[in-house]
Amino acid sequence: MGFVNKHAALILIVGLLLCPAMAGGQTRPLDEYVAAPDTVFKWQLLTSLPVASGGTLHQITFTSQTWKETVWNHRIYLVIPDGELIGNTALLFITGSGSGTTEVTLMTQLAQMVSAPVAVLFDVPNQPLFGGLREDALIAMTFDKFLETEDPTWPALVPMTKAAVRALDVITEFCRSRLDWEVKDFLVTGGSKRGWTTWLAAAVDDRISVIAPIAYDNLDLNTQMELQTKSFGSYSLKIHDYTERSLQQKLTTELGLKLVDIVDPYAYRDRYTLPKLIIRGSNDPYWPTDATLVYIDDLPGDTWIHNDPNGGHDLSNYPRVLATLAGYFISQTRGPKIGPVKWNVTESAEDFTLEVISPAPAHAFNLWSATALSRDFRNATWSHESVEGGEKHTFKIPRHSALYRAVYGEVIFKVGDLEMAFDTPIFIVEPRR
Repeated sequence: MGFVNKHAALILIVGLLLCPAMAGGQTRPLDEYVAAPDTVFKWQLLTSLPVASGGTLHQITFTSQTWKETVWNHRIYLVIPDGELIGNTALLFITGSGSGTTEVTLMTQLAQMVSAPVAVLFDVPNQPLFGGLREDALIAMTFDKFLETEDPTWPALVPMTKAAVRALDVITEFCRSRLDWEVKDFLVTGGSKRGWTTWLAAAVDDRISVIAPIAYDNLDLNTQMELQTKSFGSYSLKIHDYTERSLQQKLTTELGLKLVDIVDPYAYRDRYTLPKLIIRGSNDPYWPTDATLVYIDDLPGDTWIHNDPNGGHDLSNYPRVLATLAGYFISQTRGPKIGPVKWNVTESAEDFTLEVISPAPAHAFNLWSATALSRDFRNATWSHESVEGGEKHTFKIPRHSALYRAVYGEVIFKVGDLEMAFDTPIFIVEPRR
């Protein structure tokens, strides 16, 4: 189950040849680190337990790597629903520390909804490290370490990405050896730092055929930081670990741009031809309300959006998000495929017109909106108006005399028992001048 030393060089060569970067003729530091073998890699099945709602929960422990003299150990909870497994795509949800009770409950529901294996990968990153650092404090410190040493393996997102890729290996081996079921590809998802990891893992491993990053609306780092100061008047307090180290300023230097080239998914954007579902809360305090607009037009291939209205960084309407994710999984891996929502915007001094174009006959169209005194909508309350479905609908939003409006269009689809909501980006409509 692990790699052995005498095969290390061969595995490294094969890994690099299989890396997506090689197809384009360019290997990046992240590619090299993820492809490099590690003799500590191993996994073990601990227990297999019945799930009350139907299925089996396999609890697996595995070691992904040694990073900075620390061995990274992880838990994988793999849910196999009762009944016949459909297709050959598995789903991986990446998360951090903790008991995982909420994640396992939701992913068990998801496994039953999609009739496919769903795994929860824990302990990304391994933490605490370096004197008790966790989450953003840990990542920020490792960014500074890169700037001090120019060692491209220092940014914590690098081993976090490798942990996700090694988890794909574990799930593939387990399903083949224990279930006699072949995994051909994966949908990968995760929230916040794990949403960040989702983007990076898809850049280096083409077994990942679909992604659904959650609560990481931050591609094109330097431009996003400029938008934060424009929207909030300062950087979000939620990213204070980076601000306290002046990393926003450091990332604009020559060396800082090298760091950006390693950790910013935007630097790998040419690799994202796969289907992508961006999930974010409309009130996520980490990111500006219209952060998606910074990068969405620069992504190749098809991209879907699901905005969780009135949701924060941890989202709020889990049944709605879960149904959309399940429907998206089925649509992209088995069909019938539903294309992304398209939109056209027309602005005048008096109003803002949003045309929402559905890829298939829609059950309904919604216009979600909120108002605020400035471009800061973190504490705004969203409401919606709904109209009958069809192929497209045009909403005309009058400019307010004093308030800013934030708006987005939404298309509702019903596939069987699932109701999916796919959206336009969020637009900010300035008041009349």
